[in-house]
Amino acid sequence: SSGINAEYGGELIVAELAGEVIGCIRYSRGSAPECREISILVVDSKVQGQGIGTQIMEWVFAAARKEGCTSLELEILYPKFQVDVYKDKIMTWYQRLGFAFEREADFGIVYPKMAELLVVECNFVILRKAL
Repeated sequence: SSGINAEYGGELIVAELAGEVIGCIRYSRGSAPECREISILVVDSKVQGQGIGTQIMEWVFAAARKEGCTSLELEILYPKFQVDVYKDKIMTWYQRLGFAFEREADFGIVYPKMAELLVVECNFVILRKAL
């Protein structure tokens, strides 16, 4: 099922199992008409490691192709001055799904108002996958 996320635009795609929400992802227009953007992929900790995230991503790939899109993009936010093992793990996971590094940017320069809400200074990496 899906619903509109008015604050950020796009749709919030929800994965359910036996009537319970077990995951979701935000799916929206990307930086170009033929591109879609994904963010906020979340899988319930009780079912992590069971392929739910991959199934959600496969749904996204199919939906984007059906819309005539040629690529998907996403941003991964990470701390500037410390190692984040979880972010490294998620980056590797997206790369296994076919996403490739496109560029890196300073979060504070690109999103100055949002950066004020962060506890630490961050950069973000943009990954892209051709469909």
